[in-house]
Amino acid sequence: PEIAADFVVIHDDLSPRSINRLTALFPTITFRPVSRDLRERLDRLCSEHPEFTSRRRRFLSVETMLSTGYDKVLFCDSDIIFQGSIDPALQSISPLVCCGDIAFLDKTGRDTVTFSKATHSAVPRLMKTFNAGLMVFNGDLCIESNRAALLSAINPKRWKDIATKHTDQILFNWQFNGLQEIVGPEFNYLLGHRDQIRRCTGARAEEARVLHFNGPEKPWLVPSSPGPTRQSRSGFDPLQEWRRVYDAAIRRSGEGP
Repeated sequence: PEIAADFVVIHDDLSPRSINRLTALFPTITFRPVSRDLRERLDRLCSEHPEFTSRRRRFLSVETMLSTGYDKVLFCDSDIIFQGSIDPALQSISPLVCCGDIAFLDKTGRDTVTFSKATHSAVPRLMKTFNAGLMVFNGDLCIESNRAALLSAINPKRWKDIATKHTDQILFNWQFNGLQEIVGPEFNYLLGHRDQIRRCTGARAEEARVLHFNGPEKPWLVPSSPGPTRQSRSGFDPLQEWRRVYDAAIRRSGEGP
């Protein structure tokens, strides 16, 4: 609540009770239901490619382009936690500040058509690909023409060749390629790829400014006593990180040991 900023929640199903609770915590918060034109685009995409049905909400980030009139617009996925300041990213003069994805870290690039990691040097590829979980836009990028271009790219014909499970990340890489400044992984630490991040950069989750629970398992959905299937590294690490950050917040507030 002490942050001098407007909070906008893009959603398609928040209950009145949830809206009231969030409003009580953040007086400057507003709620933006998904627009009809985006909803219709997603309906067509999911109708022709049902595999996107469970991932359609990831495309709601397109509505970030409706946040006009600001110097900076920060988009955040709903599965991230801040544990430090991101002021260096906010103070950059670059049009878009973001963190590289795994294809960027291992320097393979991505096929421009399939978005798979490029395995052949002759394949046209995007080299500075980024994760869309945290993006800092200059205000002049958040305009109707960019939103229209993102909407236009949600075209079932264009997505028939996509070979990965990415969604909005593909859209933003297509639209803003060449405008991005890639900053270190500590600004969007992908816990689902923590081993590769540490191998490529040496960055540790404990030192990250932002933790991104980008794996399939979310700690707020994991049982308090993980069963045998949750003991794998991919399932248990996010829960450990969640608990570590929670305990640190309690200690800072003076409510814990």
